[in-house]
Amino acid sequence: MALEDQLIQWDGKSADFLSDLYARTFELKPFLEEVFDLIPEPGFQTAATWLLKHHLDQGHSVSDGQRSSLIREMKSLCDWESKLHALQCLPKLKLTRRQADQAIRFLRTCLDDDNKFVRAWAFGGFHALAAQHTCFQIESEERLAWAAENEAPSVKARIRQVTGQKRKT
Repeated sequence: MALEDQLIQWDGKSADFLSDLYARTFELKPFLEEVFDLIPEPGFQTAATWLLKHHLDQGHSVSDGQRSSLIREMKSLCDWESKLHALQCLPKLKLTRRQADQAIRFLRTCLDDDNKFVRAWAFGGFHALAAQHTCFQIESEERLAWAAENEAPSVKARIRQVTGQKRKT
């Protein structure tokens, strides 16, 4: 059964359903191809990005073409959960300079998102990209410094976590 057909049964909430689906399908040849085919589809973005993030969390990797596809599709992600999953994938991906240029545009738009999780992980994404490409170091430092003074406490906590900073007392 195609991944899309199985995801139609998902209630949009159950991580257990997605985890079980992953366990049953990740070793099948078309799994990753199907996941990447579903990322641009608004009705499947949340599940597809969750499956991709879970795949990377399990220590697996993606091909250069798949990495490029994810970076290219980030701008089309519709809901906050899909954006969050994509942002959570970034630190696990080694990006070329061209891919990083595309990802940085996505990060900049995510900094204006209403969702605090998306903003927090976008700041973390700046930190991760600056670690890979020093040309983003100044922008990353400026944005992280601004956020440390102006963002919600939950966003500040995420920034401290990714940068290894101690909490101000």
